[in-house]
Amino acid sequence: MMARALPWLVRGYCCLAVEMTLVHWVGGAVGAFQIVALRRTGGFALVGTVWAANGRVSVRSTALGVQVTRGVLSGLGFLGYLYNYSHVPLADATALSYTSAIFLTAIGAVVLGERVGARRRPASPLASSEHC
Repeated sequence: MMARALPWLVRGYCCLAVEMTLVHWVGGAVGAFQIVALRRTGGFALVGTVWAANGRVSVRSTALGVQVTRGVLSGLGFLGYLYNYSHVPLADATALSYTSAIFLTAIGAVVLGERVGARRRPASPLASSEHC
């Protein structure tokens, strides 16, 4: 399973690198809200295509409120990424993005009640510092 997933992960990172480079290149010429609207429109088109091909079952949710909240937070987070990548030097913006592991570990422990063992506590800051 991992062997099949790894090439897709690499492709995804390559697409993300191209996307963030384009965002940096466009800079302040195009507003962040326009970029987010365009990206979200593409997402809705993809979901609409899947829905049309597979029927309503493919996009049914038992927790619609959670999904809507996640979508709103995801959009706001992406606005932050766009601002970061368009106004901060690309190397610095990329280094800042690696700090997300620290925040996700802390939020997972506090909000979701996930256990973070003694070996894992120093792992996320250490992993983040490796990329800087």
